[in-house]
Amino acid sequence: MWHGVTSLRETVVRAKLASWSDISDVALLKRLRNSEEWLRLLCVELFRENLAYRLEEPISRTTRIVDGTNR
Repeated sequence: MWHGVTSLRETVVRAKLASWSDISDVALLKRLRNSEEWLRLLCVELFRENLAYRLEEPISRTTRIVDGTNR
């Protein structure tokens, strides 16, 4: 697992070295842009699962979601 922030260029280099994928950083960006709805639904489902799990805990916590994109 990778830790920290990496650029798309570094991400595709790491993926290629791991024999996971062989695409360019531009192609990865396009795929991510086209995956917006799927990624949103994935996050919503993970949030729901986490919330259901948290409701079983006696301690209340605040969940904060931050969007770091720059449009």
